[in-house]
Amino acid sequence: MTEIINNRESSSSSRNIDNDKHPLNIVEHSRDLKSNCTLFIGFTKEINQLNNNNNIDYYYNCEINNINEIVINENVSNVVFSLCCVNKRVFESCVLYERIASSNADTLEFRCNVRLKAGSIPSNVTTIHFSEAFNEELEVGCLPVNLRHLEFKCGFTKLLRPGVLPPSLKVLKLRYYNKKFLRGVLPNGLETLEFFCRDSNIDDAVLPPTLLTLSGIPSTWLKHIKSLTNIRNIALYRQNTNINLSNIPNTVIDYQLGLYSDDFKLTGQLPSSIQYLDLGTCELDSFINQNNNNNSSNNNDNNVNEEQKDDYYYHFPDNLLNLVIGFSSLQKISPGMIPNTVKDLTLSDNIIHSLQVGSIPDSVEILRLGGNCESIPSNVIPASVKRLTINIEYFLNNTINSLPATIETIVVQFHRLSNVYSFDIRRIDIQQNNNSNNNDENDNINPNYQSILMLGGKSDIEGGFINMDNFQKQIIEIINNRFK
Repeated sequence: MTEIINNRESSSSSRNIDNDKHPLNIVEHSRDLKSNCTLFIGFTKEINQLNNNNNIDYYYNCEINNINEIVINENVSNVVFSLCCVNKRVFESCVLYERIASSNADTLEFRCNVRLKAGSIPSNVTTIHFSEAFNEELEVGCLPVNLRHLEFKCGFTKLLRPGVLPPSLKVLKLRYYNKKFLRGVLPNGLETLEFFCRDSNIDDAVLPPTLLTLSGIPSTWLKHIKSLTNIRNIALYRQNTNINLSNIPNTVIDYQLGLYSDDFKLTGQLPSSIQYLDLGTCELDSFINQNNNNNSSNNNDNNVNEEQKDDYYYHFPDNLLNLVIGFSSLQKISPGMIPNTVKDLTLSDNIIHSLQVGSIPDSVEILRLGGNCESIPSNVIPASVKRLTINIEYFLNNTINSLPATIETIVVQFHRLSNVYSFDIRRIDIQQNNNSNNNDENDNINPNYQSILMLGGKSDIEGGFINMDNFQKQIIEIINNRFK
């Protein structure tokens, strides 16, 4: 196998490290000790770009080498085919087929548009990724019989026909696929379908009963999944149509409403089985008011005023553990609305100002306050919260001491261009010397020096400071020094 490492040629990647101390050979030896390596098949320009970004383990330059001379090392689990492979007719090589079949490679990634023939991929391949460049119709038998994971990017627009997807398939991921699924296309045994399309329709008996996860589906599918007795996770894609929550099977534990416009209605009730709920940006206030009005007319309860109705009639599922309330989902969270089973809570900034004591139950251990949160009503964060995520704008008008001392870790987020960065802040109490006889000296300790703040990632310390008075100035200086 001929390789190019840092633009130098090498005849083999398996040199004896004891006989050759060249730095490049040390790198090769270290790489050969790795597992789950990637072999890239492409041209010189592509290979050099990958080398510069350190995104390559092995490669084969089919621009200057014969594909029939390829060698696949034992530690290679993933083989990537670049755009040039089509021009060089790489896939017509019987030797390549045999080398993949006899290797430990179980994953293929096609970054090219190639027409696959029946039997062209060996049976040891269990995972296939098609890039945006791929848009060829798949014929029956072209996918390996043991395939378990199949993923298409957004460029695939061909119709999938019955019999193309093998019965072994467990995970199918499509991006913005605009074709209607025919009966028999999705194999029995499929467990995960990721779709991401807002305008697709589906008929009854198309979705296999083995499905556990449906992600990115349109809300029009909900009426067809009521009979799926194994479904556990549902995530809807952008919709502006009415949603009947009663169509959600009572086996679902994770439900994401996704992003919505203002002109849709929610009806029905969420099943009590749901433990993880993401409300997206839907206008849930209208849903709450609608249910309150219905309950009021049914019960003839004239002794409850409008504000009490919001508090009295609506509640989230009683077994909820994780709740995400996006921007505009709610304008108000009254005490008692969120069940005291919730341990992980995310709130957008448009409702933070309305929080009261008791709005956040004392079961919450992880709290995320999103948006440009600049203030938090006093005493609304319960002592149960151990980890708080908040944007840096909060410290423009507030000190670190305004947050409960019971919080163990404060994650400070800030945006720069399209990226989101974060730092962890941890309090460490300074243990005073209990054997000291000078009580007056201890009494005069500045309270600003009673604890230390450490700023850093998960395991490293980027900086530390004690004086709380200059907290905001110091944190911005550290951020600017690291990311300038």
